[in-house]
Amino acid sequence: MGFRRGRGSAALRAKLTALVVVSLCLRGAVATNFKVGDSTGWTFSDYTTWASGKTFRVGDTLEFVYNSAHNVVEVTKSDYDSCSAGNATPYTDGDTKIELKTTGSKYFICSVPGHCSEGMKLAVNVVAAAAATPTSSPTPSTPSNSSTPSAPKSSPTPSTPSSPTTPSTPNPNNSTTPPPGSSSFVTLPPSLWTLSAILGLLSIFIRTL
Repeated sequence: MGFRRGRGSAALRAKLTALVVVSLCLRGAVATNFKVGDSTGWTFSDYTTWASGKTFRVGDTLEFVYNSAHNVVEVTKSDYDSCSAGNATPYTDGDTKIELKTTGSKYFICSVPGHCSEGMKLAVNVVAAAAATPTSSPTPSTPSNSSTPSAPKSSPTPSTPSSPTTPSTPNPNNSTTPPPGSSSFVTLPPSLWTLSAILGLLSIFIRTL
């Protein structure tokens, strides 16, 4: 059961990591929308200066905002140089968005007679979309090793009880032994002598009956 939970946790972490990587890639791959001329829009201006310093990538969009007196058309290099629309059909909607789909130089002009020569022409160089380099996902910090519990203090060694004192063996020579031939005489308390006398007298009395 624990093994299955471990595999489930590992799979979940892998999915989350993949999701983070994908989101970073998508964020890095977001295309840029360039409004040609910025606040001025598509009109008589110097678009060579406007385009300088900008990096145009595949997937980006050029937005041409103009009034009804103008149009925009994508042309070849030769038509750009000669300010001719050739056989291309111009856009006239007033807010034209053209996606840059391939790398290389792209050329745009206003085909209204005289407008291209007055500055309404744009050349951009399109480069490949930058490969999103996801930042390294933070490595989960390894939990610090739990402090190794200190070895329990050794319990005090119980003191070895001292050997009991061996009672000395009585020396038979030291015991008080009545000398041979002497009669042993036991000393009795006075009460016992009185009782003994009474019993003696009682026994004599019984015998006389």
